Amino acid sequence: MGAIKRFSRGNELILALVAVFQPTPSRIEYRGQARLWFEPFQNWQSEFVSTAVIEVLSIVRHQGSPESAPVAAPHSDTGH
Repeated sequence: MGAIKRFSRGNELILALVAVFQPTPSRIEYRGQARLWFEPFQNWQSEFVSTAVIEVLSIVRHQGSPESAPVAAPHSDTGH
């Protein structure tokens, strides 16, 4: 009994997390559920949309910026 008590005292957080977050279906059953495939796809969509919004906003912000060089200007005029 002493060894179990020592183990549980040293690993209380791990044991609590395993008890709370342990999935109820088996791993094979979970792989067949739609939730496994639906949630990562939603995450992919949100990442794609947020990246696209950042790119569009950065282009819009820099179009009229005084630091922006004219698109048709040669490299010798822009210094780049």
